[in-house]
Amino acid sequence: MLSKTEYYYDWGSEHMQNTPAAPAQHDSGYDVNFLVRGNLVDVAQFDATDPNNSSKLHEFKSGYDIAGNVTFTRDPLWHQNFITYSDSFSDGGNRNSFAYPTTVNDPDGYSSYTQYNYDFGAKTQVQTPQPNTTSNTPGPVQTFSYDGAGGACQQF
Repeated sequence: MLSKTEYYYDWGSEHMQNTPAAPAQHDSGYDVNFLVRGNLVDVAQFDATDPNNSSKLHEFKSGYDIAGNVTFTRDPLWHQNFITYSDSFSDGGNRNSFAYPTTVNDPDGYSSYTQYNYDFGAKTQVQTPQPNTTSNTPGPVQTFSYDGAGGACQQF
């Protein structure tokens, strides 16, 4: 045997989460109990020299929300990234679209934040943690602006 990998789809519990509000234009029948989506939640890689020994198993897991967004990733050592999708648009509107990742928390607890242009999805603000710190201290906000056609980005 050269390799053994198993793929698992559509688990419930932590692997299928609700959104904070009903997503816009979303069929309410596709809630956390609807588990026929095709979401890859676990990739199990076995030791090819000992393929039936689960203690040598390496798993990569993911979770999703009801809108189909990846909400977390976890490696075999349980290092987890958490991803939040809340409407954060430069026009201040909240449309319950849950379309773009707005906050990403890494395994060390550091957070990055992104705001988007509603019309064409480009980032308008980004804030990452300050470098060389031992706490999750927000760094400076980077601002991006675009011309009327959505091109010619300027960073401030």
